[in-house]
Amino acid sequence: MKFTLKSTLLVVLFLFTFWSKSYGQITSSGKTFYMSFMEMETRSGGLPDTLLLFVTSDVNTSLVLDNPRVAGSNQTVNITAGKVNRIEVDRTYYYPVGSEFPSTDVNSKKGLRIVAKDPVNVYCLNLELNRSDATFILPYESMPSAPEFFIPSFSPNVITSGSNYSESEFVIVGMDNGVKVEITPTVDTKGGKTAGTPFTVTLSKGQVYEVQSKTADGTSNTDPAATSWATTGAKKGDLTGTRVRVIEGCGKINVFAGARSIYIPKGNCSGASGRDHLYTQVLPTLALGKDYVLMPFSGQTKGYTYKVIAAYDTTKVYINGTLANTILKRGQWIYQDVTSGTAECVRTDKPAYVAQYMKNGACSGLTGSNGDAALFLSPDVNQRLIRTLVGTATTSNMNQHWVNILVTQSAIKSVKVNGVALASNAFTNVTCGKYAYAQVKVNNPSSNTVTSDSGFICVAYGVGPYESYSYSAGAVFENLNYDISITRKTMCPGEDIKLGAVVVGNPKIRGYRWNFGDGTTDTGKNVVHKFKKVGSFFVVLKIPVTLDCGNVDTIVRSKIITIKQGPVLDFPDTTTQCASVLNLKLTAPYSNKFLYKWQDSSKLQTYTITTAKKVWLKITDTSTNCTSIDSTWVRRSDAIIAAIKYDSLNQCYKTDVFAMRDGTKYKNDGWKWSNWRIYDSYKGFYYSKDSIAYRYKFDTISVNKLRYIVESKRGCRDTLDTLLVVYPYPIAKLKSSWSYFCQNQEITLTDSSVSKEGVGQSYWNFGNGEKDTVPPYTVKYKFKTAGSFKVQLITETPFGCRDTIDSTFVVQPSPINVIDVKTYSACLKTNLFDFTDKSSISSGTYTTGWTYGKTPNTSTNSSVKGVKFTDTGWQLVILKNTSSYGCADIDTVKIHINPEPKAYFVVTDSSTCFAGNFFNFDDASTVPKNATLASKAGWKYKDGTMNLAKTVLNKKFSSPGKYWVRIIASTTDGCLDSFQREVEVFPMPQADISINGKTQCLTGNKYIFKQKYPYTGTAGVHVWKTSDGASGTGDSFVHSFTSIGTYRIFHSIQSNEGCFDSTSDVVNVVASPKTSFTTSKDTACLGGHLFSFTDNTVFGSTYTSKWSLGDGTTGTAKNITGKGYLSAGKFDVKLVITTSAGCSDSLTKTVNVWPVPVANFAMNSLEQCLVGNSFVASNITQENSATGVAYTWYVKGIALANTKTVAAQTMPDTGNYPVKLKVVSDKGCATEKTLVLRVNEHPSVVVSGSNACAMAPIQFNAAAKVNRGSIASYSWNFGDAGTSNISNPKHIYTTDGSYGVTVTVTSDKGCATTTAAYPITVLPKPVADFNSEYLLSRGLETDWKFTFTGKNTDTYNWMFQDGQTSTSSNPFFMTFSGTGDFKVTLIASNSSGCADTTTKSIFLKPELLFYLPTAFTPNIDGLNEEFKPYQAFGLSKYRMTIMNRWGEILFYSEDPTVGWKGLDSKGEPVMEGVYAFAVTFRYIDGAMHAYKGTVTIIK
Repeated sequence: MKFTLKSTLLVVLFLFTFWSKSYGQITSSGKTFYMSFMEMETRSGGLPDTLLLFVTSDVNTSLVLDNPRVAGSNQTVNITAGKVNRIEVDRTYYYPVGSEFPSTDVNSKKGLRIVAKDPVNVYCLNLELNRSDATFILPYESMPSAPEFFIPSFSPNVITSGSNYSESEFVIVGMDNGVKVEITPTVDTKGGKTAGTPFTVTLSKGQVYEVQSKTADGTSNTDPAATSWATTGAKKGDLTGTRVRVIEGCGKINVFAGARSIYIPKGNCSGASGRDHLYTQVLPTLALGKDYVLMPFSGQTKGYTYKVIAAYDTTKVYINGTLANTILKRGQWIYQDVTSGTAECVRTDKPAYVAQYMKNGACSGLTGSNGDAALFLSPDVNQRLIRTLVGTATTSNMNQHWVNILVTQSAIKSVKVNGVALASNAFTNVTCGKYAYAQVKVNNPSSNTVTSDSGFICVAYGVGPYESYSYSAGAVFENLNYDISITRKTMCPGEDIKLGAVVVGNPKIRGYRWNFGDGTTDTGKNVVHKFKKVGSFFVVLKIPVTLDCGNVDTIVRSKIITIKQGPVLDFPDTTTQCASVLNLKLTAPYSNKFLYKWQDSSKLQTYTITTAKKVWLKITDTSTNCTSIDSTWVRRSDAIIAAIKYDSLNQCYKTDVFAMRDGTKYKNDGWKWSNWRIYDSYKGFYYSKDSIAYRYKFDTISVNKLRYIVESKRGCRDTLDTLLVVYPYPIAKLKSSWSYFCQNQEITLTDSSVSKEGVGQSYWNFGNGEKDTVPPYTVKYKFKTAGSFKVQLITETPFGCRDTIDSTFVVQPSPINVIDVKTYSACLKTNLFDFTDKSSISSGTYTTGWTYGKTPNTSTNSSVKGVKFTDTGWQLVILKNTSSYGCADIDTVKIHINPEPKAYFVVTDSSTCFAGNFFNFDDASTVPKNATLASKAGWKYKDGTMNLAKTVLNKKFSSPGKYWVRIIASTTDGCLDSFQREVEVFPMPQADISINGKTQCLTGNKYIFKQKYPYTGTAGVHVWKTSDGASGTGDSFVHSFTSIGTYRIFHSIQSNEGCFDSTSDVVNVVASPKTSFTTSKDTACLGGHLFSFTDNTVFGSTYTSKWSLGDGTTGTAKNITGKGYLSAGKFDVKLVITTSAGCSDSLTKTVNVWPVPVANFAMNSLEQCLVGNSFVASNITQENSATGVAYTWYVKGIALANTKTVAAQTMPDTGNYPVKLKVVSDKGCATEKTLVLRVNEHPSVVVSGSNACAMAPIQFNAAAKVNRGSIASYSWNFGDAGTSNISNPKHIYTTDGSYGVTVTVTSDKGCATTTAAYPITVLPKPVADFNSEYLLSRGLETDWKFTFTGKNTDTYNWMFQDGQTSTSSNPFFMTFSGTGDFKVTLIASNSSGCADTTTKSIFLKPELLFYLPTAFTPNIDGLNEEFKPYQAFGLSKYRMTIMNRWGEILFYSEDPTVGWKGLDSKGEPVMEGVYAFAVTFRYIDGAMHAYKGTVTIIK
């Protein structure tokens, strides 16, 4: 048994705290934890002895324990830093029992959540004599999003009763809401899940889901063999390798695994019993490694066992350097039994779990009753740390303790335990690798610090009579898919070390963050770093990665880099001396072991430079042979003169904000650092800030000091002192000669402001969004719109101080003239214009006046329409409108009149034949002298084409016909004219020949020759001739040839317009065949005999055969064989022979196919239950027109001939019964059909259940079975209208009484059995309920009365939040101290053993006691020295303000314990007299209170 108490807990807890603080690996330190205990084998068969939590923290803090799925279960616990805080939790609340329970089951509500204010470490212990086990808990923060786990367990081998085994098991706890989890068990489960079949559950926060192996499955104390299970990966009842993963979203879960109790490796070795409960935190797969060294346990000469569990397919496992197995599938595993106390090396090519088991005491080689089974997950050898704290168990039985330490062989001398180096002979080299381990025995009890600069792996363990424990006490779990590469030449300080991130695969990386452990950091995938100090440095790389589910997870990898003793030079790249002459002395670090060499071979510690140059120094440490070389450029730089840039050093009162920044001029230099120091003369305080720029505001008119200190990049400094002045404001005044103006009239405004500094600038805002800035004092402006305008003047003094004045002016509306015309130019012949007045005025009316033309013409209408100008050139149109206020506006437009051209063109020829037709057209258009003809004319043709050209050459038309041609002439002003004439293209005759077939058989050949394309023009002359001497005229010619051969035909044609064409073609005359074929038979049954047809045709050359077989099918083979027909009847078979020249002949013959009757029958049911079975056959044979059909039945092996129907049949027993029907026609055509009938059994059912209290779940079980098939459904009737359809339901009765329970079980064959009523007695349940009554208060104490209002209760157990308890039915005059919500819990129980619990909150609100004195005497006599409230408590948002008679605030406080001592805001005593106060606060009941009044100071 691993029975771990206080000091042992410190190991894990302190270990993880050390690393999690700085580096964020997967550790046990965090603020939020979700966990669950697992069911174990207890002595009583009920609850374990105790459930314990142990918590440690580096700081004093507090945490809240609760069950997230049970309201009112929270409990607050204070945690003391530096000690193990022991917390006992309720066994009934947090101990789940069973397997695969639904979310409504009470066991699913037994998860425990721990929420801490500060980071803590949590360890849990399931305490039962000789059966205990414990584990650390991973917090929410350390669990990756959507994690995956594989379960470590062991083959069940403890028989608890009869043939039942103590199960292997694991438990899952939801850490988020709505987390969908997929579980793939390796063996059948207790809840009926099948091995290898995935199933899913959806968990909420704190929901528990426990899975156990089938109780009947176990190993009979036989160890699994590696050779047997290397590829199958499972042993009967062993859940090892079960895959648990989140499959949707980024939700988190936690997983714990082990067994109820187990022997390792077997039962009783030498008569000593050593079974134990296994319980361990399972690590997510992201924390797995690939390189493991398993160390033996001290004194255990018979070794240990271990499993390698694959997390990926085809994982190769190397044991001691040799390939031992290839695990084919993830979740499969191999088992090894190491029978001697030697170390083994396990390496895998993919990340995997390695679970190491401690054997039972005698089985391990220990003497007596020492030792017990134990389990821990081994860390990868690369997951090393450099410091850990290891403790021991403090029990009377656990009296021997060890720490196994694994390091590289080169690091043996670096290992210290409690500050003392281990001797080299304490280590044993691992023969399979470069490592060595030490087995260090430690005192009982003790806490031991283990350190090594090179890193180590640590395992803590201990044994005693029937006791043991083991766990990984020193490791940093990291994701080994990420690594750090290191490239270096020596181990000396000051060396450039190259570090790089090594990443497997293609994750979505968001960046790289390095922490070198020496106080410096960097970013980037590859970096170069120089360590300037001696020691070991823990280098950490953090890689934020975007997961597939969308969350960002941070991967952490670390390496230890050791720097040997040596010199460290750290010259700056450049050393600057700010002076007119360079004279600089450099001093190197000193040691009597150092040798110096400067660039001029000087060997002194110091070196003086008088000229600018690069200086280098080499120092050699004679004790380590480490060298350091560094250099610096030494230069001189001119001194800088501090200066600042600013808007102004003179600002105005109330708006003053001084904004300043560095204005220093640098010669071959630049800004590096500056400090601003301001003395506020009104406040009497100095303000300081380091930055390149600074902003400050003063509270009143004042003169203030500024000191500015600046440093350049070359290290030169200077200081500037100046004043910041806050000036008063001017008084703004505005003058104008008039208050009324016309719209668009220019006006003059004058700034006549008063200021003793004078007016420096005037800023005008004209009230319409427009502004102007002018020197004093006048501005000229036009208002573009009418209305009333608020003109604002901002006057500004030379120092930038401003004042504002507003004055209102009225602007009368003027017309806004707009002439609307569609176009502004036209050609002389077509010009016609409409002019419309589109003017507007904002208010009032106006009169209109038009003037246009050279006459000129006038009009007062709103529009002038139909205006036609008679002259070419520019024409002017004027519109003048005048408002009723006498305000006028004028608008004008200019119109241009353009002259037109005269279009004409000439053509070379007006007609031609279609073949090769073309025309030439030439532009002959003219224009007046005051116009210019466009360089190209527009051409359009009847065929739809067009183009732009002066001359058109070779215009062709695509078909014969008459075509018009049109020219469009234009001037450069766009005036147009057109001219059109016609040309003609004559059609061409075509002599092409159309032939009814160029190749024809000699027999019956007849050639018809026609003109292929009839002539569409005037009739022409045709001539036909053949090569055998025939001839003819007209547009067609018919001729037959008398012998086979090749012949040529000639044809010519000429039209009346003189167009001519001719051509010739060739025809062939060929020979004809004679068809002949035979059939294999003339008749056959349908679906039976097949026909063959043989082609006997004789022909001298090749030919093709085409068969038509009479049923729509055809064939092209020479002979047809195996021809069958799909229906009965007569079929005409035809063969057509066709020669290669297309000559053909045919022959037809007839065959007969007889119809076949198709035997068929149907049953009312092929399967029936035994009771009441009756099988009825229906003959549905298809005779298909067959004649003389006869029927024969075969039932139960008996033939029933010459009957078409058969009587209903009843079968005597379960089993299979064949039935056959055979039919035959008078042509001998026959078929048959057979059906097999099945008679099925009814299920056998045994019901069980137990009596319970009302509202408590009762587990019902129906043990049902059938010999063939399976059980399909269950239908329960619980006798209270409740039902269920699962095999083993749980049911809650709300009312006590007696009930009869029945269940109907139906097999998958539909056969059902209903049980007799099963009697159940439901005992009455008490109802816990109460009322509370507030009685009175005394300061912070309040008295309460509680009255029980429930029922069915004999015993009362009251628990109050402050720890008080009571067993009275009606506790009276309970006194509580404090304020706010206060929880009261009542557990009501009766003599039947039934109980109910309720928790309610009352609000502790003492009566408000608040008193303010009316006077006080701050005279330093120690009495009545300050003004503040007395006898007040429960106050929040407290505010006290003290003011004098002028409203000046003298005192302000937000703390009711801090009162006014009669001092003003500057800390000076005020005079005797009356002062006003205002006090506000919120009381504990949420109500706000306010007090105002006066207080008198008496001195």
